[in-house]
Amino acid sequence: MNVLDAFRQDLRYTLRSLRAKPGFAGAVIVTLALGIGANAAMFGIVDRMLFRPPSMLRDPATTHRVYVYETHRGQADVDSYYQYARYRDLSSLTTSFSAVAGYKQGTMAIGVGDAAREMTVAAVSASFFGFFDAPPALGRYFTVAEDSIPDGQPVAVLSIGRARPRDQSD
Repeated sequence: MNVLDAFRQDLRYTLRSLRAKPGFAGAVIVTLALGIGANAAMFGIVDRMLFRPPSMLRDPATTHRVYVYETHRGQADVDSYYQYARYRDLSSLTTSFSAVAGYKQGTMAIGVGDAAREMTVAAVSASFFGFFDAPPALGRYFTVAEDSIPDGQPVAVLSIGRARPRDQSD
């Protein structure tokens, strides 16, 4: 008996068993469909967030993130907030990178009074926008002159792509 005959015999037995108990067959099919659907959805999310570069990134093959690690009481931890002076030192003293940008994301209350909503915001350096092929829809991005301490001016760049109040659901 070859492998193909054994497979046919097993398939016939499986179909006879499922025909004999249609309720069980339905439960098996629904369970498999839900499991496959959930796995496909999670793969899509993980693929987009972890494996693919951000959309409109100019040169994904040569763009990398640099994390600053800090050791405190023997525990190494990613420094989620570092001084602007550290970014300036990294950008002016490094010879390994063709461009450096500072980026810090967090949540902040935007608005006044009852209209205020907690939204995702990011503090970025002027060089950040040079990494992307995304021209502003209106106005302009801020310049290096506006990104200098103490002479820089407060500037905001608004997004309509992902910025929305955190308490709203789709």
